[in-house]
Amino acid sequence: MAQGVAQGVAQGKAETLLTMLGRRFGEPSAETISRIRTAGVETLDRWILRFVDASSLDEIFADR
Repeated sequence: MAQGVAQGVAQGKAETLLTMLGRRFGEPSAETISRIRTAGVETLDRWILRFVDASSLDEIFADR
């Protein structure tokens, strides 16, 4: 059951990030959508925080 909850949380965060990206940068590519939908909660949290200050998708997804 815990795994199902974690999966639901990740899906919710992914959809939120996709909505935010779409509003600021336009419709994400299929590759970006796939990357987001398969990411874990920690990665999604990192990307969501980066979104706040990012001026491009590259800044959000940069490997740092």
